Amino acid sequence: MPFLIEHISETVLGLNILVFLAASLLIMIAFLRRRFRDRFFRRIDSLRAANAPLIAGVLEGRLEYTHALETLRAIAHTDGPQTLELLLLEKRSGPAQMPALRQICQGLGLVEAWQRQLRGIGRNSGRFGYLVRATAANNLGLIHHSPSWPLLVNALRDPHPDVVAVAARSLAAIGAPESFQPLVNCLDDVVQNSYRNVSLRSIKMALVSFPLDFSPRLIPSLQPRGRPTTRLRRSSTVPTAPAPTTSVDSRSSTTAGPAKRAPGPRRYRS
Repeated sequence: MPFLIEHISETVLGLNILVFLAASLLIMIAFLRRRFRDRFFRRIDSLRAANAPLIAGVLEGRLEYTHALETLRAIAHTDGPQTLELLLLEKRSGPAQMPALRQICQGLGLVEAWQRQLRGIGRNSGRFGYLVRATAANNLGLIHHSPSWPLLVNALRDPHPDVVAVAARSLAAIGAPESFQPLVNCLDDVVQNSYRNVSLRSIKMALVSFPLDFSPRLIPSLQPRGRPTTRLRRSSTVPTAPAPTTSVDSRSSTTAGPAKRAPGPRRYRS
């Protein structure tokens, strides 16, 4: 059956319709996503304006903890725990407010949720699973949750470099003495293994945040490894070249007489 011109026009028309429908679908998805984001941020702004005095009063110790906890639990039930994270951790709290902030996060079950997410290293499915682990590590560091330092140390072996950098920053914020040596080991691992695309700056900044009393522990990492031993081993195993010797026949040396000089340049009389 021959392919007529009418068939070509129908094919082109069908392709145009498909392109139009696909473009319309993409435009609709972008519009709905933009509308959903606007609605979400308007909701966050309204919750922030309504509950900012409550949160500030609890952190400063002016309001009762149980009443604030019930109000925040109602927000988590209706809007989800991510909304609570935005409300509680949007602004950095001072050292005096940190104990109350940890108590609120523990009472709301946020700390347990972050620990579960951080324990799921390598098991968080999806392309952006590392964002879940990085966010959990960051939140534990923001509230200075000291009991979570072993989980953060385990996160230093995460396959994604961003999770490792965030875990190192959180360990520096917590400042547990037991976490200094794992950070040093992580630094050595990153230096020796180039396949780990981890930021050296993040590990170094985490180590610098510890007191100066920990600085002697860095001396083994600063010393070159294996070079003196290698030099000694080479110098002891490589044989030295024998000294050059000249064999002179004693009989010829006594009868030959003085050595002849090389002929000099000829002189011409003027």
